[in-house]
Amino acid sequence: MEKFSLYKLKHIFFVSHFSIIGNYHDEIIQRTRMVLRSAGVGTENNELIYISRDKAERRKIANEEELVKILKAHDFKIILCEELSFYEQAAIFSHAKILISIHGAGLANMMFMEHESKVLEIRYKNDFQNNCYFSLASALQLKYYYFLADPVYVGEDPYSANITVDIPRIRLLIDSIFNDEQ
Repeated sequence: MEKFSLYKLKHIFFVSHFSIIGNYHDEIIQRTRMVLRSAGVGTENNELIYISRDKAERRKIANEEELVKILKAHDFKIILCEELSFYEQAAIFSHAKILISIHGAGLANMMFMEHESKVLEIRYKNDFQNNCYFSLASALQLKYYYFLADPVYVGEDPYSANITVDIPRIRLLIDSIFNDEQ
């Protein structure tokens, strides 16, 4: 759908929620993952993936360049999901051993990951309510980590604010995630 466009629909289908928002029915999530992974995208999970929101208008990491330097030193691939088709995303994330991203829709790609893989969500430090990716990771049996980041401007809405990552602290967390591998 195009931005700023008006669409007139003859029919619309709406599926009611089958659970409370942000909580998932584990069996349905597991079955959905099996269907998504059955598309022949592979089973070997050894990729290190970071989803950048560099081209987004909001909810970006203000000091992302510093973070990317650390991630590249650990051989992470930097991904811009908006440049990839659904099938390209499926292929990439089905091979992910570790996925790191700021809170956002890109984290839904964890649906393609094999259980016991790892997800690090970078979150706005004052958002204590939106735990949907923690819940999804739990339903998928992924190892979930989070990092709380400061807003660029104090008091901003957590759903649109840009954030700043404490580089020394996140470096320690990333190192501990790698040490957990051994």
